[in-house]
Amino acid sequence: MLDIHNDNNSSSDGSCSCNHHHHNHAEISNIKVLIFAFILTFSFMFVEFIAGFFSKSLALISDAGHMLSDSTALFLALIAVFIGTKEANLSKTFGYKRIETIVAFLNALGLLILAGFIFKEGIERIFNPVQIIVNQLLIVAIIGLIINILMALILFKNSKDSINVRGAFLHVLGDLLGSIGVILAGLIIKFTGWLYADPLISIVIATLILISSIRLLKETLHILMEGTPKHIEPTNVTKEIMSLNENIINVHDLHIWSLNESKLILTCHIVIKEMSKSQEIIKQVRSFLVEKFNIEHSTLQIEPSKCNLNCCRF
Repeated sequence: MLDIHNDNNSSSDGSCSCNHHHHNHAEISNIKVLIFAFILTFSFMFVEFIAGFFSKSLALISDAGHMLSDSTALFLALIAVFIGTKEANLSKTFGYKRIETIVAFLNALGLLILAGFIFKEGIERIFNPVQIIVNQLLIVAIIGLIINILMALILFKNSKDSINVRGAFLHVLGDLLGSIGVILAGLIIKFTGWLYADPLISIVIATLILISSIRLLKETLHILMEGTPKHIEPTNVTKEIMSLNENIINVHDLHIWSLNESKLILTCHIVIKEMSKSQEIIKQVRSFLVEKFNIEHSTLQIEPSKCNLNCCRF
């Protein structure tokens, strides 16, 4: 048997050092946008709370609480990125990348709780309408909308590549929807006096937040359970590996999982006819995994054809 471990971050062909730098640039970018979003959110939270206190607007004070939850989510996401940049060591051999997925999972739970709170408040206000001071509400809500749009635009690009940033983005998006809802409710109340607009719009927003949070929760839980990445079909991987070289007889004990969205890991046993061809086959499989699936960390165990397929399993 020949057990080959490969992590392209340490290869000598020069290809992965570029990729390593690419990840560093992405991490730096994530840190910058999260710091900016956190400062902006945390600062406006105080503005909303003070405005709500002096105008006696429960809606604004509640939205300030929402902003506090956003600030907490952004702070956790920021800490996760910092921790995720730490190098692997003997106690954490795969490094700290998974902390970003854990924080995204916690942010999803936070969004669920937030949606539940908005549902509760909305239902209570349907039965007990609250008189709102509309003008102050609209001014602060419009400023809040502008800030949330700015933060959403900043976070959106980075949210595509990081599930951690995506969790923070969904918090901000929920707040953006909240600001729109507050403005719509304020306008309806201002021109019609219909107080039910506020709780009904809040319930619609809570439903949208609930849908997004459940989707994020399922995605992060799948990663934490070491599920196969959704864009990869193990059966197809097996077939394509076997088609790479005529000396490959079988592929078994295939496992594919991820530390986070970008760090994919594969292990498998490859049964071949001629052991003298093992290095050639290893090179082919490595290149295939990187080029086709962006799997840079692989452990490939080579077995001779005469070995029983059960004799080398862990």
